Amino acid sequence: MGRFTQRDPIGLLGGENLYQFAPNTVSWVDPSGLAVICTRPLDFNQGNKIYSDFDPSSRDGFDLGFFHEQIMFKNGSNIGYSGIKDDKGKILGIYEEKDPRLLSQYKCSNVQYDDEIMLKAVKNVKEKQVPVYSSVGQYGVKISGFKPKYAPEQYNILFNNCQDFVTDVLKEYKKIKMQIK
Repeated sequence: MGRFTQRDPIGLLGGENLYQFAPNTVSWVDPSGLAVICTRPLDFNQGNKIYSDFDPSSRDGFDLGFFHEQIMFKNGSNIGYSGIKDDKGKILGIYEEKDPRLLSQYKCSNVQYDDEIMLKAVKNVKEKQVPVYSSVGQYGVKISGFKPKYAPEQYNILFNNCQDFVTDVLKEYKKIKMQIK
C-alpha cells in the first residue's frame, strides 16, 4: 500500500497506482480531478497570521472561522471572495488567488465536487441579487432596487465573507445536482 489510506477517486484514469497522489496537492493539478474547498490562515498586516486548525471537510454552517476559504478547480484556477484591497486600493471582491506564497498555505478538503456543476453554481451565486433598502421617513424602509450580493463593497467580515460565499456556492451546487438527477 502507498502513503495514503484512500484510493485516488479517479481510479485507473490517473495511472496504475491507485494510492499515488501529487507531492503537493495544492500546487500540482490532477487534470482528471475534481473541485475542492480549501482554507488558509488569515494574513493580517505584515505576515501576522491567525488560523483555527479547521478541517475544511467538516463544514458546520457557521461561517465565522479564523481562516480564508477558496474553491480550487481541476484546471488550476480558483475563486474566492475577499474584502482585502489590491495595490491600487480597490477591494478585491470575487477574485482568483495568484500569490504563490498564499497558494502554498491552503489546506484542502477531502470532499470533491464535479467541476462543471461547481462552475455553474459559482456563476449563479455571482449573479445572486439582494435588495437595496431606502428609508421612508418615520415609517420604515422600502426596497428601492437590487445589487449583487457578492459585490466588492458588500463584503462584511461577519455577515458576508469568503465563507458565506463558499457556503452559498455549495448550496447552489447541491440544488443543481438535485435537478440533474
